[in-house]
Amino acid sequence: MSVFDSITSLLSSGSRSSSFPFSGVGSLLLSDISGFSAEAPEVSPLDVIEALGRILELERRYIQESGGFMPYTGVGEVVLAVWGSLGSSRSHAELAVETGRKILAESQRVQAETGFSLEVRIAVTTGRMTVNTIGGRPQVFGAPFTTAQRLLELPVVRRSHLLCTSETLELIYSRPPSDVIATIRGCAGQDVPVFEFTL
Repeated sequence: MSVFDSITSLLSSGSRSSSFPFSGVGSLLLSDISGFSAEAPEVSPLDVIEALGRILELERRYIQESGGFMPYTGVGEVVLAVWGSLGSSRSHAELAVETGRKILAESQRVQAETGFSLEVRIAVTTGRMTVNTIGGRPQVFGAPFTTAQRLLELPVVRRSHLLCTSETLELIYSRPPSDVIATIRGCAGQDVPVFEFTL
């Protein structure tokens, strides 16, 4: 599949779960790709598009495989996905974080193969939200989306990273991180501790 076919597939796809529209407690993944550079002095724009298309296609595939729903593909290199209580034996937070870790690992593999250096930032948050169609377009409402945006704005030493808040961490049972790396202001004005998952 060419990069143009991959991007077309990405823009036209989304999980087909019948559990959406969704309203309740769930987990949300928001990712962004930036900072493209290459070791070679001359970089073809088509090479950049190819690398970006590969990563975006991987994101879409991992989200769909884990039962996530992409309300919309976002703008540019931004991807948004939501997991609710879909009858899985695993929590929506676990599914979202595992998906984020897979995306991070595969993006590093693409970087190694292409020689590009880029920043893949992923935020996973948990809380009450509503996903519904407004004006013909699925949209997400609730504190998790705002919190995820604030996580992506944090300055983190590691160029590519996966951050989550304590609400997400409480629902994850497999070797979670224990050190708070930062604190952000929650939507209700409270301090929210931030944790980083590493590969």
